[in-house]
Amino acid sequence: MSGKPSYEELQQQVEDLNQQVVNYKSRLESLENKQDLHKQLFEHLLYEVHVWELVRDDTGEIKTWKLVDANPAALKVWNKKLSEVVGKITDEVFPGSRATETFLPVVKKIFRDNKPHHWEQYFEGTQQTLLMVSIPFGNMFISTGMDVTELRTAHSDRKEAMLQLNEAISAARVGLWDWDLKTDKVQFSREWKAQIGYSENEISNNFDEWQKRVHPDDLNQALKIVNDYLAKPSGSYESEFRLQHKDGSYRWILAHASLIKNEDGEMLRLVGSHIDITERKQLEMSFTQNQKMEALGTLAGGVAHDFNNLLGPILGYSELALMSLDEESSEYGYITSIETAAMRAKALVGKILQITRKSTSTYEKTCVKQLIEDVLLVLNSSTSENVEVIKQIADDIPEIYADSSEIYQLLLNLCTNALQSMSNQGVLTLSCDITDVLPSKARLTIKEPASRYIVISVEDTGQGIEPELLDQIFDPFFTTKNKSGERGTGLGLSIAARVVSTHQGFLDITSHVGKGSCFQVYLPAGQSEIIPVADERKLKTRGNGEWILYVDDEASARALAVDVLSHLGYQVVTSSSGAEALVVLEQADCAIQVVLSDYAMPSMNGEELYNRVRTLRSELPFVLVTGFADDKIESSGYKKYDGLVRKPFSIERIAEVVSLALNSSDNR
Repeated sequence: MSGKPSYEELQQQVEDLNQQVVNYKSRLESLENKQDLHKQLFEHLLYEVHVWELVRDDTGEIKTWKLVDANPAALKVWNKKLSEVVGKITDEVFPGSRATETFLPVVKKIFRDNKPHHWEQYFEGTQQTLLMVSIPFGNMFISTGMDVTELRTAHSDRKEAMLQLNEAISAARVGLWDWDLKTDKVQFSREWKAQIGYSENEISNNFDEWQKRVHPDDLNQALKIVNDYLAKPSGSYESEFRLQHKDGSYRWILAHASLIKNEDGEMLRLVGSHIDITERKQLEMSFTQNQKMEALGTLAGGVAHDFNNLLGPILGYSELALMSLDEESSEYGYITSIETAAMRAKALVGKILQITRKSTSTYEKTCVKQLIEDVLLVLNSSTSENVEVIKQIADDIPEIYADSSEIYQLLLNLCTNALQSMSNQGVLTLSCDITDVLPSKARLTIKEPASRYIVISVEDTGQGIEPELLDQIFDPFFTTKNKSGERGTGLGLSIAARVVSTHQGFLDITSHVGKGSCFQVYLPAGQSEIIPVADERKLKTRGNGEWILYVDDEASARALAVDVLSHLGYQVVTSSSGAEALVVLEQADCAIQVVLSDYAMPSMNGEELYNRVRTLRSELPFVLVTGFADDKIESSGYKKYDGLVRKPFSIERIAEVVSLALNSSDNR
């Protein structure tokens, strides 16, 4: 049997070969299609793609790499044609850029790990920040990725902007908060917490942390503003309220907030800021206080004038009556009581004038240590045995220039206030030291601080003062005693504050309810100008028939003057106005030797009359009499006039001033 295949077998083999050819053609077409697809992807991919072949040295160490292929996206960035760079090593593709040195660590890592590697690198050759992935295969690797320069620049700019914003917020001390309306969580910034004395981890993130610190008097209004805004949101809103500091004090806050919504208009968050405006509020309150004191001063001056005119006859005639009565008589006792009551009324007017800066101060060298000893002497003799008085006075306390009587009254008022707050049971500490550092808030009231200050502290262990009352305790006539069944005028602390102010000092207070209070008085220890006072000398206090012209629009004042001056041995002519007085001076038969004139008169006041008298008779002594205390009068009184008499005057005072005026006339 022959070994040759049959025709049928040959035919079958031919058919099998034809099928294999068809299959090979199909696979070839598929490969060609895939190759075309890959080529299309390679050509049109928006990201860079480049293929590199390693160049090694004799030891097999990677020395550099050369370009096999690069897509148009890469060539566009490189500004090259493929024919110019294909087959060239990387330093030739990017001359002068140290490409091999820059990327050699990356390439070595790719082949050391033998797996795809993601990396980011700035390349000076193309001035790009490249975010790439490199894949090794055989002795070649392919790299693809994108230029993230703009993205990184934007990120860097945003980071820098955030840093600058944070620095600005920190420098401006602006506290930020972000309230999630869905979860009720609030994110408070570091500065927000620092404004009220807390560190980063001391306050939790919830709405209650804010609400429980708002001053009780401000809470309802602050919540109403927030709720009204959320009910009808429009733009943003502002509100002011007091927020409690960690130390228990309250800081004034200016809050600003606005709403953030989603695309559907649903309210998501309320974001805002807090600015501490305590110093601004203190300035506003100081300005308001000055306005109140100015208004009160105007009122007090007018009241003093009218009241002193009424007190003048009461005191004057009481004094005259007592001179003519037997001290053992019942009438003497009656009039003494009248005089005593009138003197108390006069002292009350003096206190009102003192707190409104309408009284005269005499500044001289003053030993504060001695004044403290004098006050302690009074306290020790009148204080309950249940009160312990502690004295702490430094050895090197310098003398100051001050009105010693006012400083004494200041210390006595503060100590009396402390004793009353303790209900005569506790510890009163009176201390004195020297410092060159003022409290920061003192700069709001003292424009030109001295180099050194003495500090007098009056500290008690009494009931303390509620925080909401601290802003009111220095107001005239404000007192808490009436609430506890006691009686008080409310003038003690007002006088203390005014004395400190007129001496260019500062009065500070710290108080804790149930623990006590501490008043600290800062008085400048530097040199000051001594205000001259009238010479003290023995005077002839009775007249010898000299003629005096007394000018006053009040008939009762004129009548009293006639009686008092006549009692002293003078002859008196009176006038009810300045114009009438000028006529008397020109036409009177007698030789007027002294003019006494009231200040507050209609048409022509005492100062205007003084100027007219000086043109008529420049040598004629002129004494101003006033029940209307005025800073201008007081400051010029010792320089301009031959005497100044405050109503209501005593017989001794009027005798002294008239005698001085006549003596000055004799000298001229």
